[in-house]
Amino acid sequence: MDDNKCCICGANYGRYGNNAEPVASGRCCNDCNAEVIIPARISMMFGAENSTYESVMVMIENLSDDDYKDFCYEMDIDSEDMEELSSFVMRNYDSNRVMGFLNDRGFGAEDDTILAQMYEIEDMENPSELDLKNYRNLEIKYDELTRMDAEDMQPLFDDLKKQATKFTGMTILFTGIAAIGGYLIGRNRA
Repeated sequence: MDDNKCCICGANYGRYGNNAEPVASGRCCNDCNAEVIIPARISMMFGAENSTYESVMVMIENLSDDDYKDFCYEMDIDSEDMEELSSFVMRNYDSNRVMGFLNDRGFGAEDDTILAQMYEIEDMENPSELDLKNYRNLEIKYDELTRMDAEDMQPLFDDLKKQATKFTGMTILFTGIAAIGGYLIGRNRA
């Protein structure tokens, strides 16, 4: 029965348990679901201004490795010490410094709300066809929000175009120099 341990408090969650996302990976008991998971999901739906400890921890867990190291450096905490991280977030989860860092990396926006809704559907034991359809629509919307738009890509394309033009120009120049050099060498041999 060890397999049925709550990933948050360690209690036995019974036969099915609850989806512990976005706070933790795995299953959790009903108490942790009611006291930790659902409040975190609700706070995600209302954005960063209503942040909770749990929602901020989720955002931190979803940072890239480099961003996580930057976060720990900027907040002056040990990136290897999860207890220190948890204690720091518990004291500062709603500070402008913490939320500013996370907002700069795209957290606390519409995509978090969509993720919270997707987690709710994943948590259902027997989702209806409508729930599954809503989940697929949420996935599509999340993908649309998180991929780069053409406007975001335009500066990259412009820079690439400049580099290609420089490269092409240099190739033509070197080809011309090589042709002239070959002509001069051939002329001197004759």
